Amino acid sequence: MSLAQDGSLRLVFHLILLFAIALGTSSCTTEKPETGNVATIQLIDAVGDTIRLPHTAKRVITLAPNLTEMMYAIGAGEQLVGRTALCDYPQQALQLPIMGDMLSIEYESIMAAKPEIVLMTIAGNSRSGYDKLKELGLRPVAIDAATVAGVIQSLDTIGRLVGKQHESTELVARLQSTLDSVKQLTAGTPTISTFIVIDRSMLMTVSRGFIHQALSIAGGENIADSAAAAYPIISREELLRKNPEVIILPATSQADAESLIELYPEWRTLRAVRNEHLFIIEPDLLLRPGPRLVEGIVKLYQLLHSQP
Repeated sequence: MSLAQDGSLRLVFHLILLFAIALGTSSCTTEKPETGNVATIQLIDAVGDTIRLPHTAKRVITLAPNLTEMMYAIGAGEQLVGRTALCDYPQQALQLPIMGDMLSIEYESIMAAKPEIVLMTIAGNSRSGYDKLKELGLRPVAIDAATVAGVIQSLDTIGRLVGKQHESTELVARLQSTLDSVKQLTAGTPTISTFIVIDRSMLMTVSRGFIHQALSIAGGENIADSAAAAYPIISREELLRKNPEVIILPATSQADAESLIELYPEWRTLRAVRNEHLFIIEPDLLLRPGPRLVEGIVKLYQLLHSQP
């Protein structure tokens, strides 16, 4: 496996610091009082509906964890009046009223909160939920964050909707700069064959979408990239044949990696395990398509191109 030079590793640590500063700066920004008339906002959302607002939305409900994170990242957390039970970041979000989960929506609670918009995701929420909210006279807005580019674009879209376009534009620029820096580091270098564990019991992995793209940007070669399913199940025999150089396990403890080896003892013959390249990464940095995904990409680069 190719290893980054010391200069590259120093640069990636700077990228991590840059990312932390970017989110910290944006989340602490406060909106200036508006003066004069606000122009009507008009855009087309991810399901093709035309969204028209007479002014920027001051009361917002988010029905997905990544959208809640985006609101706080652009400094619009105080405009939130509801969330799902899964919205657990940042800490302030836990104080918000719960409006159900991503599929079981508490419509009466949402109606009582009187939101001007309800942000939804096309990947995790249902179209029936979207249509029901419209029937109730509410204004759902579908956001598409199914790709890395979609995550970045979503920040800009939400910024327009909630009157934080200046903040979102600055954050997008910083995140894009970090992504571009990682791409420069991996340009022209050999890719590293990698297996990402999505579900350990079934050996489910991922073949496309934002997780696959995050790995590619970081310099990894997804061993499942030719699979027909978005989240394919790879057999134990196939994994042995693929023999990846690196295994990425979204988990919170190294003990999770050790227990995975106990579950699949044949993995001890894999290059990744023999070379101690079975790495853990905080799940939300890789599995949640929000602003911290860029931090996850930087972390992936660090894991792929450095020794344990």
